[in-house]
Amino acid sequence: MSDIDRLVPDRLIRARQVSSITGLGLATVYDYIKRGLFPGGYLIGTRNKAWSLEAVNRWVADRKAGIPLEKGQYCPVKAANGREALTLLGQLARKESR
Repeated sequence: MSDIDRLVPDRLIRARQVSSITGLGLATVYDYIKRGLFPGGYLIGTRNKAWSLEAVNRWVADRKAGIPLEKGQYCPVKAANGREALTLLGQLARKESR
């Protein structure tokens, strides 16, 4: 474990690091995000995206544990505003409770 890992356990990482950690190509990462099979990233600039290291590590741990990928598991739907986000989260919660 590096010094930065001890100091900042969850930080934002760039696409190349995501690819290196997961073993997936960048095209596959973006395809998985679109299908809800991989955690989405955060815009850190006008065109720059980064991912939570913790979320990526959790995704890898789930694969190691044999937890199958499920479409929509990482909710690829983007809300236009706060109200729409609450509606989408409510719909997701109702689906999971069935």
